[in-house]
Amino acid sequence: MRFHLLDRIDAWYPGERATGIKAVTRTDGAAPDVATGWTGRTILIESLAQLASYLLGDTEAREGRRVLSLMIGVDRMAFQAEPRPGDRLALEARVVARGAEGARVEVRARAGERPVCDGRLTFAFFAAESAEQARDFAWTRDHLLLLARGCVEGDPPRGLALGEAS
Repeated sequence: MRFHLLDRIDAWYPGERATGIKAVTRTDGAAPDVATGWTGRTILIESLAQLASYLLGDTEAREGRRVLSLMIGVDRMAFQAEPRPGDRLALEARVVARGAEGARVEVRARAGERPVCDGRLTFAFFAAESAEQARDFAWTRDHLLLLARGCVEGDPPRGLALGEAS
């Protein structure tokens, strides 16, 4: 089962940054998290990670590399406010370092003018070589294109097919 925790992508600047939307529902924080007392934080981090992962994967595909970008670390994540059901969170992911093995991405979320969280996520790149990884790459690419249909800024994702030249 795949969890879709990003509702829309608004702006797309390959290799640099992307913005998107996450609508907070009542069920996002329904089951308390043992560590924080609220699963909404975990869901919010995953929403930010999905936006960043799509950005990194598309950036690498534009350079001819078919990789899956997987979050391997959360660093300096600070929560200024708790998201509330009904909030429409503006998410931003900004690439601060990228190499052959992975990347670091600064992320933040706001509910209107209210800051919700900011921090840094670390990703590792895995080549999409096996049949299962190729399916995951294709699924990720297809889902990215659906989310970015209304993208109004920058250079929208290209949706390169596995093996297609960039």
